[in-house]
Amino acid sequence: MQEEAVINYFNNIYDHGAFNKHYNDCTFNPLDKVVELYERLVQAEKDKNEYLEKFTSSAIDTSAQTPMA
Repeated sequence: MQEEAVINYFNNIYDHGAFNKHYNDCTFNPLDKVVELYERLVQAEKDKNEYLEKFTSSAIDTSAQTPMA
């Protein structure tokens, strides 16, 4: 009898939505959020590469102008 009470307890919790109550409150599409974050990551990588290209080209230009002793 005690096993049936435990099973009924968990069945009642599941039936009343205690486990999945907050999953329906989502106000955005999770896939859209993943795409948005991926686009931000790609843009950050592009910005980083652009910065590094400018930095290395200016470093190369500076070292080319420095006379060797």
